[in-house]
Amino acid sequence: MTRRLVWIVVLLAAPAAPAVAAERILRFHSDITVRPDGWIQVTETIRVRAEREQIKRGIYRDIPVRYPGSIVSGGRKVPLNILSVLRDGKPEPHHTERVEKGAMLQGGVGYSRVYIGEENRFLKAGEYTYTLTYETHRQMRFWKDTDELYWNVTGNEWEFPIEKASATVHLPEGAAEGELELNAYTGFAGEKGTDWEASRTADGAEFVATRPLQKTEGLTISVVFPKGFVAEPTGTEQMRFVLIDNIVPIVGAAGALLVLLYFVLAWVKVGQDPPRGTIIPLFEAPDGLSPAAVRYVRRMGFDKNCLAATLVNLAVHGRLKIEENRGEFTLVSADRNAGGLAPEESEVAGSLLSSGRVTMEQANHATFQAAVKALKARLAESYKGKLFVSNTKWFVPGAALSVLTLAGVAGAAVLVGGNPVIAFLALWLSIWTIGVVALGRQVVAAWRKARVGKGALGKAAGAGGALFITLFAIPFFLGEIVVGGILIYLSTIWMLPILLVLVLANVRFLHYLKRPTPEGREVMDRIEGLRMYLATAERELLNYAHPPEKTPELFETFLPYAMALDVETAWAEKFEDVLAAAARQAGERGYHPHWYAGTAFATAGAAAFASSLGSSMSSAVTAASASPSSSGSGGGGSSGGGGGGGGGGGW
Repeated sequence: MTRRLVWIVVLLAAPAAPAVAAERILRFHSDITVRPDGWIQVTETIRVRAEREQIKRGIYRDIPVRYPGSIVSGGRKVPLNILSVLRDGKPEPHHTERVEKGAMLQGGVGYSRVYIGEENRFLKAGEYTYTLTYETHRQMRFWKDTDELYWNVTGNEWEFPIEKASATVHLPEGAAEGELELNAYTGFAGEKGTDWEASRTADGAEFVATRPLQKTEGLTISVVFPKGFVAEPTGTEQMRFVLIDNIVPIVGAAGALLVLLYFVLAWVKVGQDPPRGTIIPLFEAPDGLSPAAVRYVRRMGFDKNCLAATLVNLAVHGRLKIEENRGEFTLVSADRNAGGLAPEESEVAGSLLSSGRVTMEQANHATFQAAVKALKARLAESYKGKLFVSNTKWFVPGAALSVLTLAGVAGAAVLVGGNPVIAFLALWLSIWTIGVVALGRQVVAAWRKARVGKGALGKAAGAGGALFITLFAIPFFLGEIVVGGILIYLSTIWMLPILLVLVLANVRFLHYLKRPTPEGREVMDRIEGLRMYLATAERELLNYAHPPEKTPELFETFLPYAMALDVETAWAEKFEDVLAAAARQAGERGYHPHWYAGTAFATAGAAAFASSLGSSMSSAVTAASASPSSSGSGGGGSSGGGGGGGGGGGW
């Protein structure tokens, strides 16, 4: 017990161990020379206490090279040249990298971060003095009768407190002999603290903060002196500055206009269609074209509705039967010797029905992708180049110019120290937007069909298909909005019209450059005649000719063509009375298409059934042929204002 008391007395009597000193800046002094040509040379002497916590290899200094602009400008970009870097009076290795803090529209700043020290060389705990000398331009403020150096001496983003902060300003020869106005501000960014003192010197002024500065507090100074000692930028130089500041949107706008001009000239050269002939109702498919061929030739291109129309036509001709159960379609092989089929339709049937039945679901995507590929290839072989030309070789240069424009935007961003992420997002969004535009057109078309459905059940049936394609499209639309918002957030508002011009020019001229051949123009006129017959009310058709007698068989025969021409609802509405009468004559079982098994026809009526079948089959083809994918989840100022600024830390 006595021995324990002795130890307690010894411990209490021992002097307390010194506390570990915190890392901090012991002194920050900036020596600033304003040159007559407008350049400023700055020598920063920064003495630090290092404890190998954050300051392990040395310190880094963030120096702004782009200051925020407005929503329509690229901000103010300033040149920066590092002249020398010393540690304790001797040259010290260093390297720089670009750092972005915040977004341009939100007042973000671009920095050049100067790392002082070596990656694999660590410091001992102790005090070190770093001397960084650099020059910069476009930092002066020019007023009507005076000029001003408004300079953030320390920056407000240091990770350490600053015990002493001061600055010395050297003005051009003779400037200090006139009247000077000296101001300074201390505190956090935006504050107007008065903890400072200033005095004139023979060639300028000296400033000192009268209290230590906490972490992220800073010292900002202002020296207003007589005009005429610093060369103000000429009109030509100011125009060059505007070009430098806005080089990214300027390159983008110039490229977008060039793309648009090219496409217009290309269209004038090869894209103008032969004149249309007189359109009169046609009561049969022109030249025996299948529904898929009618759609392919009229659109001068393929889409998956070509397969949807083909499947219904195969069913009408007895080659397969369509079974529907709660919105899920199953195709069942029927008469393998069914006649009246086009070669491309027989090929689709053989591809899809080799096993006797197939459900239209993503699990069978390989089967449906093969059918889509085969149908597209056969249609192209039969009609592309004969009835129309796509002029792809004229489209490719415009698309290439669009890519070069985005590459130019990226290059310009890197050249002037901008954010190259802007260019990457612009390229990604351009490609994504093309798909979103196509998907949006399908959504609009689906809801139009739903709106014209007859009766409550008809509208409900049409809305089912429209809702499916809308839900499918929502993630794509959200991606467009989110990435577009990020792009505008990171850049200027001018990027939005530039992107729209590029995307719309490519999307529209991909179609505009297609041109029917003289033979194709005649076929397309007859296709329009068939469409007129399918979509025009009976009483109006009587002004042209006497249409065929309306029968259930006629309704079924032309339903696939109506689907191919996007007029299935109008075609079915003409047969409401005929099909209702046929249902009554057929007795209790009622009439319904022999090739369809489901409840939609009996519960919704002919018009709603046709509309629902058209949109639902199209949606089912899209879903069934999609590959599986995965996704995851001078007057006034304040501390922090003016040129200079930044901050730093240890590394």
